Amino acid sequence: MGLEPTTTREEYTLTPLQMSLGYKPVGRSQMIKKIRKKKMKTFGIDQEDDDDDEEEEEEDNNIIDNKNPNLVSNFRISDPLRIALKTKGIEALFPIQARTFESIYDGLDLIGKAKTGQGKTLAFILPILESLTNGPEKASRRTGYGRAPTILVLLPTRELAKQVFTDFKYYGDAVGLTSCCLYGGGGASISPQTVQLKRGVDIVVGAVGRVKDHIERGNLDFSSLKFRILDEADEMLRQGFVEDVEYILGKVNDASKVQTVLFSATLPAWVNHIASQFLKVNKKTVDLVGVEVMKASENVRHIIMPCSSSARCQVIPDIIRHHSSGGRTIVFTETKDYCSELAGVLPGARPLHGDIQQSQREVEKVEGMKEFFEGQEKLRERRMEVVARTFSGRVRGGGDWDDVKMVDNCGGGGGGVSLASTFLNSCCHNAIWSRATLGGFRSGKFMTLVATNVAARGLDIHDVQLIIQCEPPRDVEDYIHRSGRTGRAGNSGIAITLYEPRRANISKLEREAGVKFEHVSAPQPSDIAKAAGVDAAEAILQVSDSVIPVFKSAAEDLLKTSGLSPVELLAKALAKSIGYTEIKQRSLLTSMENYVTVLLEAGRPIYTPSFAYGVLRRFLPEEMVESVRGLALSADQKSAVFDVAVDDLDTFLAGQENAGGVSLVVVKALPQLQEREQSRGRFADGRGGYGNRRGGGGGGGGGGGYSRGGRVGYSDRRNDRFPRGPGGGGRGRGGYKKW
Repeated sequence: MGLEPTTTREEYTLTPLQMSLGYKPVGRSQMIKKIRKKKMKTFGIDQEDDDDDEEEEEEDNNIIDNKNPNLVSNFRISDPLRIALKTKGIEALFPIQARTFESIYDGLDLIGKAKTGQGKTLAFILPILESLTNGPEKASRRTGYGRAPTILVLLPTRELAKQVFTDFKYYGDAVGLTSCCLYGGGGASISPQTVQLKRGVDIVVGAVGRVKDHIERGNLDFSSLKFRILDEADEMLRQGFVEDVEYILGKVNDASKVQTVLFSATLPAWVNHIASQFLKVNKKTVDLVGVEVMKASENVRHIIMPCSSSARCQVIPDIIRHHSSGGRTIVFTETKDYCSELAGVLPGARPLHGDIQQSQREVEKVEGMKEFFEGQEKLRERRMEVVARTFSGRVRGGGDWDDVKMVDNCGGGGGGVSLASTFLNSCCHNAIWSRATLGGFRSGKFMTLVATNVAARGLDIHDVQLIIQCEPPRDVEDYIHRSGRTGRAGNSGIAITLYEPRRANISKLEREAGVKFEHVSAPQPSDIAKAAGVDAAEAILQVSDSVIPVFKSAAEDLLKTSGLSPVELLAKALAKSIGYTEIKQRSLLTSMENYVTVLLEAGRPIYTPSFAYGVLRRFLPEEMVESVRGLALSADQKSAVFDVAVDDLDTFLAGQENAGGVSLVVVKALPQLQEREQSRGRFADGRGGYGNRRGGGGGGGGGGGYSRGGRVGYSDRRNDRFPRGPGGGGRGRGGYKKW
């Protein structure tokens, strides 16, 4: 069996090949018994001993563990990488990793398709590193100063590039390979990256745009390239990198000597085109999604919550308190401006979008800073060392002594301070140990991240409990990837989408994403206060008894003079201790504070918003009607709901007595609501939709309202959106459809 005895002669060690295949050492006595059994079988001697059979079965299990075929020990993974995986707590590969490992290790081109959060990054890192250090491509490994890269990884965004680089660096360091990351934007300089490439690296991980820049500048040499990986290929298409990707892939002179691996969550036509053009004919496809349309994660609880845009800043903090369970939260916005604005009002939140300075995004450990302040004389003596650190990668990521001298000369010599020293001084004033957005979020420095789509794909942030989307995304794939930031690696999570019923097409999103939304109203301030009260009560029990004598007399006087019971007084004290002096109401429809949601029934079907407004004008003054917020129609067309200010509620309820057949009630739960059709254009399906003040919309016809025989009580300047025909009002077919 190729086993060699150890010095104790009690066990046999394994050859490197056997170890890479996952074999385990076998004791000498067990080996002798196994050999004897084989000999007995050879001579036709029956083995009747059940104990020996059980021992043999147990011995076979020691050779390879078949109970979990995805165990790391069952793959050709060397000890350094096994140790690195174990340090990360990884003992078994995910399905996409297990199913692609052998093919990539053996040198086959491959297309891998898996849902987001299934571990696609390690699926190409592990077999490629093993192939280059211990497998088929070991002979092609280059060493020495100025060596050209052997591995190229392309990604659509700098955030993804930074994340994949972090993984490649961690596992690459374990097997002695060097890595560099190429990305631009946000003030990231190209010069340090250029210096790193000139020094020589084994692995290049980069965003498409910056990789192209380096090729055009002559900084990247693909003569030694053996592996090229496209990760999140479908997102490259979405972001308009088609020509750039084809340009980069086409820079390889002999593609037959390069192994190409493509990973994507979906496979649109362009991705298939890339595969047919740049991957070999004998490529292998591993599909963990199948032919079905991409669907949202099944480990996520999908919730939609009605909320007007003006109420988001009030509602989101309460949603986080109520649903995050103390875990990490990512809030997605559609625009960079609103991302920054919202992060400014959410307690302890940080923004992440394309305009955030790169130095704020990354985690940079600045070394040698304390020495900078130890005196001008010591600064002069150590200037070259400090600048060397700046340009060697500890602070900025690359450089050589020529750069050091150049920058040092910029300081004017003598007692002057170099540009690098100025940079270091600035860093020291800001933070000796600076942490940027992603690093702080991962480490738990802050628990709420407000982001645009830059965080929607691929970013591997563990233990994200809650996703909040400020409005339904325009694209179902955006929803899938955003909600996929939680519920990863088998964990559960919650994804909440805020929406305005009259401006959203929830049923279309629900259908295409393959989810069943829970319709939940925003947490009421009273619910948040109750939860906070429980925590406050527990905190009170922790207060030392030594305070009782000091406050006892004041408490007795308060109990005598307040006219309240001890329980009522204690409730007020709890409320005050956590900052509550009053409990506000929150509407169910728009989630606005100090508003309540009212349901209107008119004794007949309500087909249009203008008809509902006309009914209200029958018994309410114009200013009251104009104060109504968020009016929406029920799906059964029997009622309408809207929000009114708490202070105006009595006026609305009293006014209904003057209108026969009209009913107004405060609702405790929303009925199913009609929603805006979006199959064509932004909000309408081409068959009508909402008209304008001069008529239009609906099932055709001209202007007119809901007036008959001169009665104009139901028609107003809003006009009926769904007229029956010239001069007529009524139902029509418009831009609403049932929920």
